[in-house]
Amino acid sequence: MVLLLLSWYISSFNSTIDLHENGSLTITENINVNFQNEKHHGIYRDIPLDLGGKFGNFELGFRILDVKTDGRTATVKKSHTRDYGRKYLRIRIGKGDILISGKHTYEIKYYVLLGARYFKDYDELYWNITGDEWQTYIDSVNAFISFYKPIELNRSDVKLYTGERGERESKGSIVIDETGVTIKSGGLSSGNGLTVDIKFPKPYLVKPSGFSLFLLRLKNNIPIVLGFLFFIYIFIKWWRTGREQSAGPIAVRYKSPEGLTAAATGTILDEVVDAKDIVSILFDLAKKGYLKIEELESKKFFFLKNTDYRITVFPKEKEGLKKHEKEFLNGLRKFGEEFKLSKLKGKFYTTVKSVKKSLYKNLTKDGYFHGNPETIRAKYFGLGIIITFGFPFFIILSPRWAVFFMTVGITLLAFSRGMPKRTTKGMKKIREILGFREFLARVEKPRLEKMLEENPNIFFDFLSYAIALGVADQWAERFEGLTIQSPDWYVSRATTGNIIYASVVSNSLGNLIGTVSASMAAPSSSSSGFSGGGGFSGGGGGGGGGGAW
Repeated sequence: MVLLLLSWYISSFNSTIDLHENGSLTITENINVNFQNEKHHGIYRDIPLDLGGKFGNFELGFRILDVKTDGRTATVKKSHTRDYGRKYLRIRIGKGDILISGKHTYEIKYYVLLGARYFKDYDELYWNITGDEWQTYIDSVNAFISFYKPIELNRSDVKLYTGERGERESKGSIVIDETGVTIKSGGLSSGNGLTVDIKFPKPYLVKPSGFSLFLLRLKNNIPIVLGFLFFIYIFIKWWRTGREQSAGPIAVRYKSPEGLTAAATGTILDEVVDAKDIVSILFDLAKKGYLKIEELESKKFFFLKNTDYRITVFPKEKEGLKKHEKEFLNGLRKFGEEFKLSKLKGKFYTTVKSVKKSLYKNLTKDGYFHGNPETIRAKYFGLGIIITFGFPFFIILSPRWAVFFMTVGITLLAFSRGMPKRTTKGMKKIREILGFREFLARVEKPRLEKMLEENPNIFFDFLSYAIALGVADQWAERFEGLTIQSPDWYVSRATTGNIIYASVVSNSLGNLIGTVSASMAAPSSSSSGFSGGGGFSGGGGGGGGGGAW
C-alpha cells in the first residue's frame, strides 16, 4: 500500500470480450486509473498487433472502434512500435497541453478478426486480457467473455493463468454459464498479467471467410509479396531490354570479323573484357610489329620450373591502332624497352582498367551495345551487394522485411550479368564472330593444310582471336602433326630454327594468361586467411500493457 500512496495505479481493469461466430472479437476495456496527486496528461495503451506463428509473426487484424475518457470522446494519438519481436499499436490518450490528477476512467473498444485459433479436434480462445507490460500495479481485474450463442462448457475447458510471462499460476475465480465466462482476479504487480484459455467443441466456431483471411494474409505478407513482385518486374525488364534474340543460322566464316580487333571481338561475344581479351591485345600488338614476346624458363625450387616472358617494346609510331591498343602500348612502355612480364604484377592494373573502359565505351559508341555493359552490370550488381549485405540489419527490424530485401538483393545480383544487351548491329556482328569461332574450333585438316600453304603464318595471324574467343586449345589441336613457322615476334624455348609446334604455343598460353591476369589485379593489403503442452500467463493473442505520460 505504501507504493499506492506514492504513485499512480490502476484501481480496476474491466474487460468485456464479445466472441463472434467466426472467432473474431469485439473487446471493450474500461481502465480505472487513480493518478492520485501526480500530474499526467493521460495514459497510453500498447496492444500487440501480431502473434508468433509457424512461419513468423502474423497480424491478427486489429481495428480501433472507439476511445473515451470519463465517458467523453478522447484525444488520441496512434503510433506503431516494435518490441520483443512483435509489432505494437500505441494508443496515447490525453492532451499534451493539459495535466490531470486524481481518478479517471479510460474506455478502449477494438475489434480483432483472428481472435480464436482452430485445431483438428477443438477450437480455442487463448487471450491475454490485461497484458503483462503495464508500468504500474493493477488492483483488480474483472473480465467477461460473452458467447455469441449459448453453449455448455465443462470447468476443464476453461483455464486461467496469472503472473509474469510464462508462469502457470491461477490466482482468481472462474464462473461458467451458457452465456459466457466471468473472471475475477486480485492485484497484479507491474510485469504481471492475466490470460484465459477456453476450448470449444467443433463446430461451435466457424473460420472467417476465405476472402477476409486472404486479405489479412496478404497484409501480413506484404514484404514477401513485394519481393515477388520485384522479381517479376526485373524479369520483365530483362525480358524486354536485356534478353538477347537468337543469332539465327550460323555460317562458317574463314576470316576474322571486319573492323574489329581480337579484344573487341571477345568483348562483343560475352559482353565482358576479361583476361583472354587483354592477352589478345598483347599478341595483336606483337603481330603488328610493336612488341616481341620471348618465352623464358627459370628454376623456382629444386626441380620445379617457372615460366616467364621477356617483352621487348619497339619505338614504332602508333599508326592505325585502336584507342584501347594505344593505351595498352603506352602502359607497357612505362616499364622500359625490355622487361619481364611478371614485372607487371600489381603494377599494370591502372592500364588494364583504362583499356577496359575504352573497349566498353567505344563499342557502345560504335553501336554494338544499347548501353555500356560494365556500367549496367555495375549498377545492378553494386546495388544488389549493398542490399544483400544489409540483410543482418533488416532481419533485426523485421524477418519479413529481411526476406524482401534479401529477395531484392539476390534478384539484382542474379540478373546483373544479363542486363547488358547488344543492338541489331551487335547481333549481326555476333553471327560473324560465331561463324569465325566455329572455323577456329572445327576446321577440317585438308582445308587447313591448303590454307597453310597459301599463308604459312595463319596460325599466328588468327591466334589472338582464338585466345579472345576461348578456343586457343582447339585452334592449336587443328594443327596437330603440321609444321608451322614461328614469326620473328614470338620466340619459344621449343623453337627449332623458325619451326614451332602449335601444341607448344597452346601449352604456354595458360601460363601467359595467368601472368596477365595477375597483372590486372590491384595489389591487395595483407589480411587473415550462418503444438501442444498447455498454456501460460502472457501467452496467446492480445496482451501488451501501458503507462502514464
